[in-house]
Amino acid sequence: MNVFSQTIVALLAPGFEEGSVIYCTDRLRDAGFRVSLVGLSAGIMNGIHGIAIQPDYSLEQLPAESIIALVVVPGGRLCASALFADPRVHRLLARVESQQGKVAVLSSGERPLTPAGLSFLSDSSQILFQGSENIHRFASYLVQMLQTNALSLL
Repeated sequence: MNVFSQTIVALLAPGFEEGSVIYCTDRLRDAGFRVSLVGLSAGIMNGIHGIAIQPDYSLEQLPAESIIALVVVPGGRLCASALFADPRVHRLLARVESQQGKVAVLSSGERPLTPAGLSFLSDSSQILFQGSENIHRFASYLVQMLQTNALSLL
C-alpha cells in the first residue's frame, strides 16, 4: 500500500475558520498527501468570514474504504460545535482511531471540546491540538509527522 495514498480529511461545517483550514490543506497537498474537504452536508459551506468552499464530499459520500491517516478539525466555534455534536463525526473519528490515524484540532476548534469532548476516543495521544502554536508551525509539524509515519511504514 502506498502510504501517500492514505486520505487526510478536513472536516467543514458552517462557520469554519477559513484561513487555517485552507493553509493546512494547501501545505498537506503540497507535501504530496491526498486531502479531501468533507462537509457535514452536501453543497457549499460558508466560513466564518463569508468565504464559500465546495467540499469534495459530504460526510455521507466519503468512501467507506478510505484509510484515513488524519482528520483536521478547523477552528470556528460554530463549526466545531456542529461537528462535535454530530454522531456521524464521532463514528468517523472512532474509525480513524481504529486505523491508528490522528485527529488535529485547530486552535479555535478546541473550546467546544470541553462540553462535547472527545472522551469516546480511548487514546488521547491520537489527538493533536494546535494550542497557541501558529498555524505555519502546526501545519509543518503535521506534514513532518505524516512523512515520518509514511517512511516508517515502508
